[in-house]
Amino acid sequence: MKTYLKIISIQFFIFIAVWQPHFSYAVDKVLMAKPRSTYDIRREYGYELIETILKATEPDFGSYEFKISAPKCSRKRELQQLKIGKLINVSIVPDTKEWEDNAIPIRIPVKKGVLGYKIFLIRKDKRDLFSKLNSIEELKELKGGGEKQWTTTRAMEKLGFNLVAGSDYEGLFRMLAVGRFDYFPRGVTEIFDEIKSRPVFERDCAVEESLAIYFPLPVYIFVSPLFPKLAVRLEAGFKKIIADGSFDKLFLEYYSDSLCKAKLKDRKIFRMDNPLLPPGSPFDNKSLWYDPDSFSVECPQ
Repeated sequence: MKTYLKIISIQFFIFIAVWQPHFSYAVDKVLMAKPRSTYDIRREYGYELIETILKATEPDFGSYEFKISAPKCSRKRELQQLKIGKLINVSIVPDTKEWEDNAIPIRIPVKKGVLGYKIFLIRKDKRDLFSKLNSIEELKELKGGGEKQWTTTRAMEKLGFNLVAGSDYEGLFRMLAVGRFDYFPRGVTEIFDEIKSRPVFERDCAVEESLAIYFPLPVYIFVSPLFPKLAVRLEAGFKKIIADGSFDKLFLEYYSDSLCKAKLKDRKIFRMDNPLLPPGSPFDNKSLWYDPDSFSVECPQ
């Protein structure tokens, strides 16, 4: 009997050894939050970026599941859910100390830092007012708008801008349209899609064409502290798609049209520091960052 059991045990371990490659990986599950509204397409790039990274890491890390299932929520609520790790375990948001303290940052700017360049949605009847501005001090005398939990809003307030803070993404467009504030600062990769998808808003409002502000605003992938192995996979995959050119291809696929329309080289750009940005961003690696004077984007004539 003992000999029989010994034979069975040996056969079992041989089976495990033979089939080990097929069972060596647990399936990594990535859970992300839904967009903030029906018209909100800002997260689509991030979703595709994460899937591109996960596919690139399959040979080394195994299979994965990717779900956009968590309910839409505020930035504060999203961080709370990320810490819990049940509904959300990956988020893509601008870097702040609060997020770095409560989640695992992957310090590679997913948008090459381009979100730091802000141009303005304005009412069409205010065009002349903005074209005559010559200094950051003059801009600060006007009223801007932003969502109260946004990093951009909090940074601009600390920099001395006069902002009207709202609590609803869609509501901010309506507030601008009725004149609650003079301008709505938006990232150059966001603004053109936002106005195009809201034709009623577009009747009275437009993209201001002469000015821009810039402060460093890297957007990072943040991973729940309960999923450190997933963070390792995402960082390894991100570096892999940078090396093989997939990242630049995806970035240009989504944003080359907006960068061409923004015409940053032709704008007066007011540059500032970001008072909310924690140390650690890889600014020394110039290849990771967008610079309108050096990054090549082919624009139609």
